[in-house]
Amino acid sequence: MLAVVLVARRLGSTAFGEYSLIGAFALIFSYLADFGLVSLLIRQFAQSSSSEERLLSQAVSLQLWLSTVSAGALIGFGFLLQPSSVIRLGICLAAAGLFLESLGRPFTALILSRRQIPRAALIVAGTSVFNTALLLGVL
Repeated sequence: MLAVVLVARRLGSTAFGEYSLIGAFALIFSYLADFGLVSLLIRQFAQSSSSEERLLSQAVSLQLWLSTVSAGALIGFGFLLQPSSVIRLGICLAAAGLFLESLGRPFTALILSRRQIPRAALIVAGTSVFNTALLLGVL
């Protein structure tokens, strides 16, 4: 919440509106990048601990493919729908962030399947703090 207030004050109403548009648009494609994979992986990891390495390898490959398709679709639709070069740049940055963030999902699923909730929460919180710091640093 503090980051949103700081970003809004720094950008002003017009630029913050553009920022919000980029975020809302990227959120739609983040669902495509997940596509229920984390939920499926948690169940699969919990059921079969003997084949974790093989399953994790397949999951990372699938997540890489989903992330690539999602980021590409985000950029493609963003460029088709928005003529503003500032928003296009923001969409490209959002696509890069979406791609990188998505690659950690199979590992988060593995940690959650082992019922290491505090560890998973620490990783998610750390990622959020890092992303917020990065955003504020860019601004």
